[in-house]
Amino acid sequence: MLNKTMNKAPHGYDTTAADFLQMPEIKDILGNVEYIESSRQEVIKWSPTFSCGVKLVDEQHKGLIDLINDMFNHVSGDEDAEREYFTRIIQDAKKYVEIHFQTEEKLMLLTNFGGYPEHKKAHDAFIINLVQNSMHYVKRLTFFGFAKYLKEWVLTHVACMDKEYFKYFMQIATRKADGSLSITREDLLNAKRQ
Repeated sequence: MLNKTMNKAPHGYDTTAADFLQMPEIKDILGNVEYIESSRQEVIKWSPTFSCGVKLVDEQHKGLIDLINDMFNHVSGDEDAEREYFTRIIQDAKKYVEIHFQTEEKLMLLTNFGGYPEHKKAHDAFIINLVQNSMHYVKRLTFFGFAKYLKEWVLTHVACMDKEYFKYFMQIATRKADGSLSITREDLLNAKRQ
């Protein structure tokens, strides 16, 4: 069965990812996220709300949103077509997520981010959950349910956990002449000294 219950959420009580998205403080964070719903489809549009200011990470987050959108666009009600699509993309999706997590974790370690251990645990748990839920999908879940699980996890993770390191990166980054932020070698050295 699909396990959507989050382990001790940051606000201190247990909730599902769907309930979490309805909480006022999360709605404030995700206020700029656009949803388009028609029949059984949910499509997410990229929003500056998701941006951490690190181009590579932002591009990877856009890729995750594109993946989720693609999954929803393949929800057809035709179980055979959905399973064929799922079989084709699940391993690529898992690899993409692993590469994205490795990117974030490397940046956290390089910048001496204090929330790294908790973030790493969340990433590891998601990979395990992804594998388990993909096996459950093959046996019991609808493709729509699986796609919705991924959407909810990615949105809550980016909006809550990732925001912690977004703020940290902004604190240690150097502002360039054009106003953009950049994490330089000097910023990394200063962060390691703290």
